[in-house]
Amino acid sequence: MEYHVYHDFMMHTKSVTYILMGLFVLGFWGLWAFMTSRDEELHTFPEHDKE
Repeated sequence: MEYHVYHDFMMHTKSVTYILMGLFVLGFWGLWAFMTSRDEELHTFPEHDKE
């Protein structure tokens, strides 16, 4: 990519940075949702249900 002036280079760099930050936030949100989701089958203990 050819940049004619310094401003073109800075705008390109800034836009790529914003895209990467957005992907990072979405990825972090997805990881957070995955790590904090509950799997109900793993939290049942049959030996404690007997009375």
